[in-house]
Amino acid sequence: MIKSGLVKDDYTQAMFDRDAQISTFLGNGIAIPHGTTDKRNSVIETGLKVIYYPQGIKWDEDNNIAYVVVGIAVKNNEHLDILGQLTRAVIAENTRERIQSVKKPEELLTILQGN
Repeated sequence: MIKSGLVKDDYTQAMFDRDAQISTFLGNGIAIPHGTTDKRNSVIETGLKVIYYPQGIKWDEDNNIAYVVVGIAVKNNEHLDILGQLTRAVIAENTRERIQSVKKPEELLTILQGN
């Protein structure tokens, strides 16, 4: 997100700080790290980055495993639409299995869009 010009350098720490407050793991293998509200001034441009971990990574103290990490940087409340789409993906029964079988980026995008 820094290299893409979405955020300033200090936003990364704000993402870790936010996750320390309460896990940003949504469920079904999806996590949505984002910064604390006091660091919104560190957001240059609203955007997101998606990272796919085919083998999964331990996300939090509860041993949740994240396969998809959607880093979010927002200046205001633009993230609410994104969260709406991701919520549809999280509540679908077979999302985790679909994520684990992804072969192409387009397949992952379809899942994340709630389709």
